Amino acid sequence: MKQYLFIFIFIVLYSCGNRNVNIYESFDSNEKITHKIGYDNSKYLMGLPGKMAVIDSLLTIIDYKSENLFHIFDINTNNYLGNYGSKGSGPNEFLHPYSIDYNSSNSFLMYDASNFTLYKVYLDSIAQGKLYSEVDFHSSTFGDVYVLPTKFSTYVSFGLYKTNMFKIMDSKDENIGYFCDFPLEDEVASKTIDNRNLALAYQGKMISNSKNDKFAYISFYATIVGFYDVYVDRIENNKLYAYDYPNFSINNDGGSFSSPINKDGICAFLDVYGTEKYVYTLYSGQIISQSKEEAFRGKDVFVYDWEGNPAMHYVLDIPISSIAITKDNKKMFAIAYNPEPELVMFDLSL
Repeated sequence: MKQYLFIFIFIVLYSCGNRNVNIYESFDSNEKITHKIGYDNSKYLMGLPGKMAVIDSLLTIIDYKSENLFHIFDINTNNYLGNYGSKGSGPNEFLHPYSIDYNSSNSFLMYDASNFTLYKVYLDSIAQGKLYSEVDFHSSTFGDVYVLPTKFSTYVSFGLYKTNMFKIMDSKDENIGYFCDFPLEDEVASKTIDNRNLALAYQGKMISNSKNDKFAYISFYATIVGFYDVYVDRIENNKLYAYDYPNFSINNDGGSFSSPINKDGICAFLDVYGTEKYVYTLYSGQIISQSKEEAFRGKDVFVYDWEGNPAMHYVLDIPISSIAITKDNKKMFAIAYNPEPELVMFDLSL
């Protein structure tokens, strides 16, 4: 009897001693890294930079307040190539690019949240002074916030759905199914809450691996990161970390859905980027009402492999808002503020 009691106590103590209380304790490898100024900021002017991506030798950055929508840099020559991508609703024009993801050595995928369309944008067309694009997929569902392609000629999306977090659609925009529940703390799980309110509270970003059969999800307002496997007819959660949950209220007056973040709510993950081997997540963790604009900048980059295993915690010397990483995982590009936005670089060790 004493032997069984000892085993039980040991298991309880071991489990409690190894439980991840917060995200920082999940990582055994930590490294401080220092930024470099690699580009002459007198050559470009950024207004409100957003998502960025490395496409072969070109770095492309969305800018919501510049004359055109995309800044393009040559990372081999450290030259600024210009500002491209006209705003509008005509051919080769865009209104609100929400995501930018690698597609091929000369093109990227961009989801326009204003018309629910995923575009394939060709970078080799900048030699003619503009960006050419073609429609890759158009969604007829108002609630599709983020759309990614899969290896099965289907598309996976996150949005304001009546059930679940994610959806799979075929190339003709026919729904294949809805999958995966929002991770909820007990107090919220015990209440009857419209799933669309949860989707607003759990807004975030997604990134696919190079084979388009896995994706990672991060939450803007909670320290939640998930890793998912995509199949022909389903999505399965491979690994999920939920260190805390969104601190939100519900206000559905007037027939609309609203889930405002409360004053004690945090800005958690700011950005996510994927390479062949790793998933990079930029993290703030600051209370929005206290830190104001600074809450939307972070100094911690948590790196996982595509199975969701923690690989590295980079601690930055300055706060940044967006990230992109080279294919060899040796260099990270980021947006810093001095006080205007500028492009900086970090050397990485993975």
